[in-house]
Amino acid sequence: MSEQEVIRVFIVEDDFMVAKVTREFTEKVPGFGVVGEARTGLETLEFLKHQTAELVIMDVYVPDKDGLELLREFRNQQHPLDVIMVTAAKEMETVQECLRLGVFDYICKPFGFERYQASLQRYQKRLRVYDEMETCTQPTLDELFGAVTLLGSTETLPKGLQQETLEHIIRHLKEIPFAQTCEEIAQKTSLSKATIQRYLRYLVENDQLQKELTYGTQGRPEHKYYWR
Repeated sequence: MSEQEVIRVFIVEDDFMVAKVTREFTEKVPGFGVVGEARTGLETLEFLKHQTAELVIMDVYVPDKDGLELLREFRNQQHPLDVIMVTAAKEMETVQECLRLGVFDYICKPFGFERYQASLQRYQKRLRVYDEMETCTQPTLDELFGAVTLLGSTETLPKGLQQETLEHIIRHLKEIPFAQTCEEIAQKTSLSKATIQRYLRYLVENDQLQKELTYGTQGRPEHKYYWR
């Protein structure tokens, strides 16, 4: 993909306002353009009969055909598509099935621009790697497949941080593809919120973790974190 080429994005979202925000977010990222939208699974499949796209932004909850069913259709029909899920679905079974079906990323609603932008930029970088390299080195493969080396020994950590605890938190963050609050991470890792906050601060400062401000169901601001 050259610098001048625009990555064609197709949005599958039945909620008009969410589709509007997704389009606006997409078009704010240089190198991306929205070529169409669909509200249902049938509309999506009809579009793909006549037009092409590189990237589909899709909800799991799609009228008439859910997102997983659509994903299977894409693979069965051998459409050369990449997919980013943007959805409220948090069930681990759904996440696992998306991973098995080759989803590039999984963004949990409600989502902010920074998280969305980071996903598109990672996708853009991946396409450049495809174009620029005829064969892969192991470091390139590690990057493409998300293999991440854990941070160094305990001697490099600030006072009060333990390597074993850090690795426990990192493993959890890498396993969950959507952004989480400090409280959610604490519950899943069985660590105190105060402990989690110290490690999250360290990971953000070392550019391993992305932090974004979102607004919860009650309209209150909260920080969410996801592994870069």
